[in-house]
Amino acid sequence: MFRPLDASDERDRTRLAGDFGLVRNSAGKLIVIDEIQGFPTGLDLIRAELEARRRGRPVGQFLILGSASLETEQLASQRLGTRAETFRLSPIGYAELPGRGWPIAHRG
Repeated sequence: MFRPLDASDERDRTRLAGDFGLVRNSAGKLIVIDEIQGFPTGLDLIRAELEARRRGRPVGQFLILGSASLETEQLASQRLGTRAETFRLSPIGYAELPGRGWPIAHRG
């Protein structure tokens, strides 16, 4: 089962960081990191990996998720610059979930 890494969780931060962490060993993988606002140094790790690509080392792709606050957006912009693209997504409505209908039935 697919599970994004939660950057606010100490165990997941440990899995991401270091010479043997997922960020450093991302070649050929998609690394999904949620709650990046809880791990701002993670952006530095990702930036270093993306710089390694310029030196010819294969690196993976990163999908970074988190709360859209001005502080988080500025931090990502400062640390990743033009290496990142931002997409603003609307919240998912209950009715959009597979197999779900409207949560409230009409009552008479």
